[in-house]
Amino acid sequence: MVGHNEIRVLLIAGLGRSGSTLVDRALGAAPGCTSVGELVRLWERGLAEDALCGCGESFSACPFWGSVGEVAFGGWSTLGAAKLVRLRGRVDRIRYLPFLVTRGSRRYRAALAEYVSFVERLYRAISTVSGDRLIVDSSKDVSTAYLLTRASTLDVRVLHLVRDPRAVAYSWTKHVTKPGTSVEMDRYPPVRTAGWYVVFNTLIHALRLWGAPMRFLRYEDFTRDPEGQIDGVLGFAGDPHPELRFVAGRTLELGAHHSMGGNPMRFQTGAIEVRRDDAWRDQLPIGDRRVVTAVTLPLLAIYRYVPSRGRS
Repeated sequence: MVGHNEIRVLLIAGLGRSGSTLVDRALGAAPGCTSVGELVRLWERGLAEDALCGCGESFSACPFWGSVGEVAFGGWSTLGAAKLVRLRGRVDRIRYLPFLVTRGSRRYRAALAEYVSFVERLYRAISTVSGDRLIVDSSKDVSTAYLLTRASTLDVRVLHLVRDPRAVAYSWTKHVTKPGTSVEMDRYPPVRTAGWYVVFNTLIHALRLWGAPMRFLRYEDFTRDPEGQIDGVLGFAGDPHPELRFVAGRTLELGAHHSMGGNPMRFQTGAIEVRRDDAWRDQLPIGDRRVVTAVTLPLLAIYRYVPSRGRS
């Protein structure tokens, strides 16, 4: 039950390239829900870089984010982008997880309290400006998930999203250009992706020991039954009877939204077909496939992914 002063947040956690942008947008399209993309990137991509919002406007020109800044901080100009980026770097990194769990040193606790206060004000302003009861945040970062449990005014539910690790590894090898720029998104070799897949997902599982409310979702199950999965996830997030008129079979009717961060599909609007992308089966070299399978084998079994060319 959400307290009177709590803001409800559904945080999508998992490794990048697991389908979080599409899942985020699908959940955020439901009435009473607002999708903000990878909110953890706002300080850098919004304030510092003035990157494009999901609506197509630059961050500084977006009316939604302009209103959020006014409500939260009396305007974005009152904040220093470099300061917020540095502050986040001092508390919200995977290497600080031991501090997040144990509260760390006095210096760390002070920085954490300061950063959490900014985050709480940001979420509260998003709720006020949007008028919606649920904020969907696809930040994904493990450390962010642990950090948000420190925010006393937020009711945080965690959606643990996974995808076949071989599909994830293949996706990280693809050449993708950031929208509105000539800069390519990061690329990593499959063996590195496989290692991070194990680390990230294991640490997300450990959140249960921390007491965080969690729900597990395979991306492949979402593509098979978008309506059923959206309904179940929103029920878990506190909306047991969502209106899903924007879903028709495997087609989603999506409007513009105000996301910071995510893959290029966050700019697509209109009818979007949800389909399972298995290009890795033909495009990921057999040697890389075997390495990823070997490294992630325990999770392949747990997540019901068959370590062969057979479909899961």
